[in-house]
Amino acid sequence: MNQKGTIVIGLIIMLILGILLSGLVQQTYIHILNDRAVRRHRQVVNELQTLCCRELHDLRAAMLQSRELPGSEIKPGRILVNRSFRTILLNDFGQWRKQRTYCQVEVANTRFPFSVRAEGSVDVLSGLVPLDRLDRLIGSETTVQHPKSAKIGRAGSLSEPTADWRFDSDGYIRRQLRLESVENPWNGLRGYVHLEANGLPLIQGIYLLVSQGELLGVWVEGDLDSLRISCAHHTQELCFQQGSRAVSVAYVPELPGSCRVDRAEGGLTFGERIFVDGSIANLQESSSPSLLQLSNLVVIASGIIHVQSCIGQTPRLPDQRKKTSLNLIACRKRFFRDEKVDASVVIDIPEFCSIAARVLVQGALVILDSGMNLVGGLAAETVKGSAPFAVQGLESALGVDEFFIIPHSRLPTRFQVHYLMEGDDET
Repeated sequence: MNQKGTIVIGLIIMLILGILLSGLVQQTYIHILNDRAVRRHRQVVNELQTLCCRELHDLRAAMLQSRELPGSEIKPGRILVNRSFRTILLNDFGQWRKQRTYCQVEVANTRFPFSVRAEGSVDVLSGLVPLDRLDRLIGSETTVQHPKSAKIGRAGSLSEPTADWRFDSDGYIRRQLRLESVENPWNGLRGYVHLEANGLPLIQGIYLLVSQGELLGVWVEGDLDSLRISCAHHTQELCFQQGSRAVSVAYVPELPGSCRVDRAEGGLTFGERIFVDGSIANLQESSSPSLLQLSNLVVIASGIIHVQSCIGQTPRLPDQRKKTSLNLIACRKRFFRDEKVDASVVIDIPEFCSIAARVLVQGALVILDSGMNLVGGLAAETVKGSAPFAVQGLESALGVDEFFIIPHSRLPTRFQVHYLMEGDDET
C-alpha cells in the first residue's frame, strides 16, 4: 500500500511538473514572439521617423496647403500625408513660436513586407526663427550622396530651395565688441588697440581687443595663415599665425582672469570671439580632442574657412548639457565695408572624420575627399562635393538673441511616430 501510494504521489508530481514545464515552454515561446514583434515594430518606427525626417519638406507642403494627396501619386520610398489635424502651441518666444501639428501618414515601398500607416506629430517653427534652433538648413539642391543612416539626412530636407536666412555680420560684431553707440566702428576698434581714431580700417595684423581687464576678442585684419586649437589640463589654447607673427591665447573657460597671451601672466577674461577680416587658410586641431565642453568659441571670417583636420571635443560630464563648443561662420562681405567676397567652408580631410562645430556659411559648404560627420549643426546656401556627410544637431552657444534668423518661415524640425497601423493592427 505504501509502495502504491508512493507511485501515485510520484505520478502526480510528474504530472504537475509536466504541466508547469509545458506552461513555461509556452510562455517562453510567447515571449520570443512578442520580443520579435517589438523589435520589428521598433525597426518600423525608426525607419519611418528617418524617412519622414528626410521628407519633411513634403510634410510642410501638405500641411500648408491642407490637401489630400491621392495614393496614385505616392512615389517609392516616399511618404503620403493623408490629413493634418489639431495644431497646438508649445512655446511662444515673441518674434517666433513653436507649434506641434498632428497628422496621419502612409509609407509606400519600405523594406518591410507590409504596408505602414501611422499617426505622428511634426514640430513646426514659425516667425523670425533663430538659425541656431535648426539642425540643418540648406538653401538649394546639392550633389552630395548620403549613405543610409538614421542620422544622415538628405541635403535640403529642412528647407525649400528658396529658403532665406540672413546674418547681419556688422551688427553682430558691434554688439559683441560693445560698439553699438560708436558712429564709426573702426574708431572703436582703434581705441581698443590704442591707435589714432582716424576712421580708417586697421592695417594687416593680429590685434587683441582689451577693455577693462577683458579680452573681448581677437581681431585679425587680412587673411590668417593658420588657427590651431588644442586643450590640456582644463585649459583651452588657440594659436594664430599670420606671416611671421604668431600669437597664442590660453584660458580656462568660464574662469574669470584665467586668460594668458603668449604665455605671459594671466589676469584677463576672454570673451571667446575671433574675428578674421579675411580668409582662414588652415583651421585644425593640434590635440585630440581639441575643444573643452565648457568652451563657447565663435570664429567668424569674411571669406573662406579651410578645415584641414578633425575637430573633436572632450566628453561631457553627467551634469553638463549636450552642446557644441565651436561655431564657424563664413560671411560674404568684408567687415564694416560694402565689399563682397566669396564665402565658403571647405572640408579638406583625407579620411571620413567627425567635426564638432556648428557651421553657418553664406555660401557653400564644400566637402572634399572622404566626407565627414558634423556634430553641431549646419546652415548653408548649398553643399558641394560627392563625399558622404552627416549632420547631428546639438545646442549652440550662440543664443536665441543673435542675428541668425529666417524671416517668416514655417520650418518642420522633428517628426515623431505615435502609433503604427499594419492592416487592422495597431502598435
